[in-house]
Amino acid sequence: MKTALAPMATLSHEALRLLIHRWGDPDEYFSEMINASTFVAGGKFEHWYVRSAPCPERMVWQLTGASPDSLSKAASLLAREGGIGVDINMGCSAPDIAKTGAGVAWMGKPLSEVAEMVGGVRRALDTAGAATPRRLSVKLRLGENEDEKRLLEFCRTLVSEGVELITLHPRIRRDKYSRPARPSFVGALASSLPVPVYGNGDISNASDALSYAQSWPCAGIMIGRAAVRTPWIFGDIQRAAAVPADRAVPADRTVPADLTVPADRAASADRAVPADRTVPADRTVPADRTVPADRGASADSSASAADAPCAGTSVTDADPYRDHLEIADFFLDTLVQCQPPEFHISRARRFFFYYCENFVFAHHIKMKIQNAQTPDEIRGLLRRYFEEVPQDRFRR
Repeated sequence: MKTALAPMATLSHEALRLLIHRWGDPDEYFSEMINASTFVAGGKFEHWYVRSAPCPERMVWQLTGASPDSLSKAASLLAREGGIGVDINMGCSAPDIAKTGAGVAWMGKPLSEVAEMVGGVRRALDTAGAATPRRLSVKLRLGENEDEKRLLEFCRTLVSEGVELITLHPRIRRDKYSRPARPSFVGALASSLPVPVYGNGDISNASDALSYAQSWPCAGIMIGRAAVRTPWIFGDIQRAAAVPADRAVPADRTVPADLTVPADRAASADRAVPADRTVPADRTVPADRTVPADRGASADSSASAADAPCAGTSVTDADPYRDHLEIADFFLDTLVQCQPPEFHISRARRFFFYYCENFVFAHHIKMKIQNAQTPDEIRGLLRRYFEEVPQDRFRR
């Protein structure tokens, strides 16, 4: 069973991936969705979306858009960025996306129109001149309603045009997260299609993941919000599944050599860890390590960077990263290094909206953070919270 980080707007960026990497990587990292038209036009922020650390070879670039021409052109450009391939978003039901004809709106269009668009993207990938073939995948929902026959017909059309993997989030277009996903549709699709199918939705922990894999005959599972709330979830799944030795990575649990937590945040009196909760020595990161400006794979560098093996975290029974304050500081430091200033506070608020679910008084601290104006203000809020609720500081 393969695992994948879901594509989530404002969340599935390099900083979250580097945080997840500390405990153990999924088999695939899907990027946050990239607007095809804006990417082709060379928008101001687009190069930030194709930064590929920590595992360039595990990246899947997700595209959204309503224009077949823009989707094909963007796919051709992304093929040169390396990674596994390109994913077309046909599942996002956010009104701002769907009303443009993108996302889940594709599922309501004539099959001939869908086939023409997908075939164009497939040809663009095949002729992009990438060092290795790039996979084409699609992430979708059930559609407007629970119509298994229509869903299967739609997916068979995708496969006939060159789609090699389908991820199903088994909710209909108007469903919110309060209604449970219907994984039986994942099983039905996986049993009927000649390509791998991943299931997505309502997988909250390692136990859920293993039960899902046992209950439904799918090739993999994709995890979204739970990986933000508990970024150690993929490491937990690997341990629970007793990953074979050949999947293990070096035992030193190091972070990428060019990433650092600034020295002035390394240790201060108010951040001292209680003596009975020691932190392994290998958790310190030399202060001279920085993330270079060219960290993201470029069109010129993708062939070498994208094919480099991913290494850094080990998956063992031990878990040294248990201090929520240290985890928060690591994420914020990484976010500042990996994202443009204009994104810092929006991405930070979005992350902590989910991560704060680990705390007893989640709503209280979550709402304070949503009103914060800078990453440093968020740090201060968390420090004061842990002073008031010290039992929440360490993962149980």
